[in-house]
Amino acid sequence: MRYLLVLGSFFLFALPANSQIVWKRLGNATAASIYVHQYDSIYVASISSGISSFDRDGELLWNSMTNGHSLDGQRTVVVNDAGHILYGASDGVWRSTDGGTKFYVSDAGMGVIGDDVQRLFRAKNNTIFAASFGVWRSTNGGANWAQANNGIDHRGMEALAMDSTGRVYAGSDGGAYRSSNNGGSWSKIYSAPIELLVRSIVAFNGTVVLGTNQGIIVSRDDGESWQPVTHELAKRHIRSLAYTFEGNLVIAATQGQGLIASMDLQTWYPFMEEGTTTHFTQDVVIDGSNIFIAGVDGAYMSFLPMGVAEDDERIERPLAYPNPFNSTLALDAGAAAVSQLFIIDAMGRSMWQGTSATAQVNTMQWPAGAYFLRSLDGRIVSSLIKQ
Repeated sequence: MRYLLVLGSFFLFALPANSQIVWKRLGNATAASIYVHQYDSIYVASISSGISSFDRDGELLWNSMTNGHSLDGQRTVVVNDAGHILYGASDGVWRSTDGGTKFYVSDAGMGVIGDDVQRLFRAKNNTIFAASFGVWRSTNGGANWAQANNGIDHRGMEALAMDSTGRVYAGSDGGAYRSSNNGGSWSKIYSAPIELLVRSIVAFNGTVVLGTNQGIIVSRDDGESWQPVTHELAKRHIRSLAYTFEGNLVIAATQGQGLIASMDLQTWYPFMEEGTTTHFTQDVVIDGSNIFIAGVDGAYMSFLPMGVAEDDERIERPLAYPNPFNSTLALDAGAAAVSQLFIIDAMGRSMWQGTSATAQVNTMQWPAGAYFLRSLDGRIVSSLIKQ
């Protein structure tokens, strides 16, 4: 059976076929991509309306078109380690050092061949990658750039990603590439046939998933061998991929046919955009227990469906103490085998996550209010109060 569990205003439920969730709209301009920065801000890149920033309640904070910047064509946005906002467009990389008040050209070293930026990706140690004609890399937060194409034989780049070990992935019309030295050199892990374009990549636990213009392709042995997914829904043109902790829910944004989701990468279900007016989704992002999509009629956010275990599988013993808590929270699942643990607030924002059955969590900076401890497999669901 499937269950709906209501915790305050937060909804947790398993993923059935034709899963429907309610979305909140973040502006109505055509949205190309979304970037979620820590716990506070959501940035939306719009091809026609610049960069917009929203808070976690979905309220507009600012828009670059009203801040003295009138150029359009913004496809992608990230925030570097210093909090500077960078976006990539058809005319290069632009950066704001004052929270979005002004943007300035920040593509030194790229020249003409690197100007048409398809994707920006923030990696570790203040490194930013750009997918353009080849891969470009900045090791100082986007101020200066250099080509990073050692081992790459096709330059029409669109996809960038990183796994939990820090390995970086890139996708193009030539296939998929991986770097184990922060872009210093690349190995080709998938050779694409003619007319196939890798548009998105996710990698987790030795599994690599490619979203292409001809469907979804999966490797379960860290890129050694590949199989196209034969499920009919997974043969669609895939624009973007996202996944939850441990990869037990993967969501794909398709071109013109909405969202699809899978828990095993074999069987896929429509993931309906109830509350949206478009099926042309260009980007999907999962952050904690929130899901965000960018589409032709705007960006949207919602809570993410999560699994809830059957009653006889739930772990009922006290797992977090003291409760209510103040500056520190102790977690102890005893001898029980647990999947990924995380704590969310009443708005669904991820405040802490880990894999250990025991942990000490510093909650000094958390606001007073309701929180929820849960495991990804649904065996742990607890209500907590911060005084």
